[in-house]
Amino acid sequence: MMLGAFEATGDYKRTQRASCRIQYWPLHQYSFPPLSKRSMNIVVSQCKLINDASFDVARDGSFLAVLTSQRAVALSNPSNVRNSNSNEAFVSGYSLEPANIGQPLFSLPVCSSSLLVNISPSNQLIFVATTPRRRFDRFFTPKEPLGHVFKWDNKLKSYFHNNSLLFPKGSVPSHYYTINCAKWLPTEGDGLVFGNSHGELIICQPNHL
Repeated sequence: MMLGAFEATGDYKRTQRASCRIQYWPLHQYSFPPLSKRSMNIVVSQCKLINDASFDVARDGSFLAVLTSQRAVALSNPSNVRNSNSNEAFVSGYSLEPANIGQPLFSLPVCSSSLLVNISPSNQLIFVATTPRRRFDRFFTPKEPLGHVFKWDNKLKSYFHNNSLLFPKGSVPSHYYTINCAKWLPTEGDGLVFGNSHGELIICQPNHL
């Protein structure tokens, strides 16, 4: 799987608007794939990649989840953006099954400052980390979420917002941090582990998610 180049580079704000593509290449073949062909084997034609944590592939290889813009979702499924804010971002799922590779599976509205996506081992949960907009101590509020958890609903055949990850109770400005990386623990139900901008490694148990 290859990631297309940014159409814009530079600071964080410009990268937020950058557009990337995701292509699939069978690297097990003996011949080197034609990576220069931008229109071949497209899985996601337009997405937002801040870094390699901005998308994740399900453990069983059935789909990927990636941050996308309103424009990208509108191209694949206009009904998902009829009532959305023009500045809204989405976490979208795309099939990796050979028979329907690149088929849109779902699109969930998330905060425009979302940076990270991670799928749980059983594909039942998706975690999306965000960067709180209020970045200065005098504006600090522990009520701003660090991330959101989406859970699969077998009846709806889709994910829904299940919970939000908040700062611990009693947090003060000096405890402010952002999430740099996050992974669901290998055993389903054990929780989520994430690293923050203070250099700390934190494990969240299921009752805190």
